Amino acid sequence: MILADDAYHGSDGLHFTEWWYFDASFENGYSTQMSVRILSAFGQGIVIARLDLYYQGELVQHTQKRYIMQQFIASTLKPDVVLNGHHVITGSIDPITHDWVYNISFNHGLLSANLEFTGITQPWKGQLMGGDWWGVALPRANVTGEIVYLNETIQCKGYGYHDHNWDVTLAAGLNFGWIWGKIHSEQYTMTWSTIYKTRFWGNPILVLNINYAEHINIHPDNIKFDAKEINYRNGRFIPHSFTITAQQDDITIEINMDVLEVHHVRIYAILNYWRYHIHCSGTIQIGDSIDTIDDTFIAELIRFR
Repeated sequence: MILADDAYHGSDGLHFTEWWYFDASFENGYSTQMSVRILSAFGQGIVIARLDLYYQGELVQHTQKRYIMQQFIASTLKPDVVLNGHHVITGSIDPITHDWVYNISFNHGLLSANLEFTGITQPWKGQLMGGDWWGVALPRANVTGEIVYLNETIQCKGYGYHDHNWDVTLAAGLNFGWIWGKIHSEQYTMTWSTIYKTRFWGNPILVLNINYAEHINIHPDNIKFDAKEINYRNGRFIPHSFTITAQQDDITIEINMDVLEVHHVRIYAILNYWRYHIHCSGTIQIGDSIDTIDDTFIAELIRFR
C-alpha cells in the first residue's frame, strides 16, 4: 500500500460509496470512532462525517454532520480531506522515520476531536469478494491529542486504527454482511474479518502485523472463526461471543472474544450496524515468541438483510 491508495478514488460508475474510518482507545477509559463517508448515485451525492465518544465501552455522545458534494474537497494523490473549508483528515509519511502520520480534526459543536495517529505497523491492502478495496493504512498507531465534550477538554493518549474502503458498489449488498475487528498484543497486531455470503457461510480474513516490521497473510483455510451466543437485539439475531483460531507454519493464534457493550445504528435507514466493545483474551505465537492478550477492542458487525 502506498500513500496514494489512501487518497480519494471516486468512481465512474452510476453509484458508489467510499469512506475513511478511524478509531482510538485511550488510557483514561474513553474511546472514539470517526469517519467520513461519500454516498453517490447518478451523479448526485452527500458526505457524512461521524464522531462518536464512548466511556468504558458505553456510548457518551453520537454526532453526525452532512455535507453536499460541493463542500467536499479531497486530494487524489494523498489522504487530504476538507469539509466546508475545514481540514478533517491530513496524512503523510515522515521523511526521517518513514512512519505514516495522520492529523484528524472533527468539530461537531458539543463534541470535537483533534488527534494525531502515528503508525507503528506496515500498511496493507486487498480486494474483497465484491471487487471493492480495503486499505488498512494504520493497523495500529500511537494516538495523542484531545477531545472536547461539553466544553471540557479531555487529554488523550492511547492506540488507534485507520482504514479506507473504495470502489464499493451495490454489489457489496449481495453479501449477507460482515464482521471485522482488530486485536493487538505487545509486539503483534491482528486484523480479522469474516465476509458472509450467506447467514451460515463466510470467507475469513486474518492479517498479522509485527510492530515496525512486515505483515503476514493467514490463508483462509488455516483460519477457524466461530460466532456464538446468538441473541435477539435491535430486531435481529446477532452474535455476542466469538473465537478465532489459526495455524500456519510457525504461527499459532487462539483468541476468545466476549461482547461487553453494543452501539446499534441504522445506516441510510436500511442497513443494520452494530459497534462492539469486546474483551479479548488468548495468545499469539510466532516460533518461540508468545504474546498474551487481555484487553478490550472495538469491532463492528453489518448486515444487509
